[in-house]
Amino acid sequence: MRELLLLAALTAKPTHAALERALGQKAQPLLERAIKAQVLEREGDVIRFTHPLLAAAIAESTSAHRRRCAHQQLADVAADAEEGALHLAMAATGPDPQVADLLEQAALRARSRGTPDASADLYEQAAALTPDQQEGLRRRVRAAECRFQSGEVARAERLLEATIAALPAGALRAEALWQLALIRLHDDNVMTAVGLLEQALEESQDRSRLRGSIEIALAMSVLWTGDVPGCSAHARAAIQALEGIGEADLLAAGLAVAAHSEFLTGQGIPSAMLDRAERLETAAEHLPVDWRPSAVRGYILKIVGEFEAARSLFGRLHTRLREQGDEVSMPLLLFHMSELEAWAGNLGSAAGYADEAVQTARRNRQPVMEAGALYVKGLADAYAGRLEDAHSAGEQALAMALRSGVAPVIQFAASLLGFVELTAGNPTATDCQLRPIAKLLVGAGLGEPDVFRFLPDEIEALIELGDLDEAARFLEPSEERAQALGRRWSMSAAARCRGLLAAAQGDLTGALGCMQQAMLAFDGLPLPFELGRTLLAKGRVERRAKRWRDARVSLAEAARIFEQLGCEPWAQKARGELARIGGRPSGPQALTKTEQRVAELIASGRTTRQVADALFLTPRAVEANLAKIYRKLGISSRAQLGARISQPDSSST
Repeated sequence: MRELLLLAALTAKPTHAALERALGQKAQPLLERAIKAQVLEREGDVIRFTHPLLAAAIAESTSAHRRRCAHQQLADVAADAEEGALHLAMAATGPDPQVADLLEQAALRARSRGTPDASADLYEQAAALTPDQQEGLRRRVRAAECRFQSGEVARAERLLEATIAALPAGALRAEALWQLALIRLHDDNVMTAVGLLEQALEESQDRSRLRGSIEIALAMSVLWTGDVPGCSAHARAAIQALEGIGEADLLAAGLAVAAHSEFLTGQGIPSAMLDRAERLETAAEHLPVDWRPSAVRGYILKIVGEFEAARSLFGRLHTRLREQGDEVSMPLLLFHMSELEAWAGNLGSAAGYADEAVQTARRNRQPVMEAGALYVKGLADAYAGRLEDAHSAGEQALAMALRSGVAPVIQFAASLLGFVELTAGNPTATDCQLRPIAKLLVGAGLGEPDVFRFLPDEIEALIELGDLDEAARFLEPSEERAQALGRRWSMSAAARCRGLLAAAQGDLTGALGCMQQAMLAFDGLPLPFELGRTLLAKGRVERRAKRWRDARVSLAEAARIFEQLGCEPWAQKARGELARIGGRPSGPQALTKTEQRVAELIASGRTTRQVADALFLTPRAVEANLAKIYRKLGISSRAQLGARISQPDSSST
């Protein structure tokens, strides 16, 4: 009976089948006696002690020699290689290179199936049984890598620091320094990470794979300090080190990081580079998510407004990270998913992703990621009109970001606080938050304009404050880059700001033309809040130009969008402008039956060709009817048409 109970106590998850393999026919009657005595209990094939202290008492009252024999017995009948390797390790009386090799093989299998915590345990067991000191230290570095991936950041850090102290200068210590730098990068000190990586580069001994890994980490580290050209230089160095040596995983990462930096510097979307990187992606699945090509493509698609494609990529990555048990990468992915849904007006989903990101980052001790998660949480709150909550989240995010020195997160937090102040009607406070980062941005040379979404907020605040020269100075590079790259959101936002600036200068005719350009550039973008802002600005200019009917249509639609999102402060702005018009709104001109049918089909999402085929018209006739519909209803986009058609009205004859 003691033999049975000892075997059960030394097995992580004892089963009836495992005990029968170990004890043969005598297992069944012994199990029945133990269950009757209420020492063991059974649920299906699973056996467990009725109280954990019973298992501990059995193990501790048995001699070390007898426990080792029992582990050897369990290793012989283990159901899988990992369990068998662990029992062999516990049966060992000293260093054993063969058992250590078996443990490392089991660790590799555990990691491949998405259990990095189990893999770390196996690597540490292997290190303890490795007679060669250098080889043992190598396995400890692997264990730390798995600890970090599973979210055990503090354990990984302690293991690496002890290992680095025991290592001489050279390639293995360079690898350990690289791993420690990744922890620092996700912790709270980017400059420390850069210093560790520079030291690692000096000790890498020109080993191409290791050098490429360090260069990629340096690229991401200097990007977090705001040095985009430096990021590009390190990414190119990584690709040069990795080309032609068969390291598909790191080459994919190097190409992805290089593509990211090219996009940020305003060189457009590097599709060919991303295509090549994604063909190598399956080899890079163990790498941090921000090194993966599909994550970089998803980020770029999110920025330029291709939301459906970005959602698809993010969704697949989310599933894969869960399968791999990659806790550390999860907050960054959730950040992107939350920001996308906030922009798209799906504020419940945005808040859900943000809350999960905050909790995961806190659990894994990732203050930089927590600051980013607080920013997207605050963004969802701001769009929903919860300004106090948004301001609180922004202040927390900014304090954490300033401690870490991560430039992009500082920018995110400041932009949120500036937007909250603009929403609350405080242009002076908006300018205090946004002018410093706007100056840095324009001074460094604006690269990809769609990335810097706070700039129109600063320009609008400056116009409200009457600082028109400064507003124009910030606006001009944004207009130039938007036109050069064909970025529709930036083109629309720049045209909106240009219209407000022209109106402030007394040029209402020019302002009306700019607002029309803003609406044309915006057509089809999945950004409801931004559409509401553009309609509000358009309605303000139309009211000042005494185009009362057009102003009513624009402002009423802006108010409807803001009310639908739940953003009462902006809805109040639109309703306040409507109230200033006075009088009774005149009804829209009646649509003919053909125009009404064209309007309904276009509003349902059909293309011009599909409408033409359905109504037996030419595409040119459909476009002509659409122009009349826009004119009669006082609108200028298909998005506005969809909103008007979905509401009961008297526009048809």
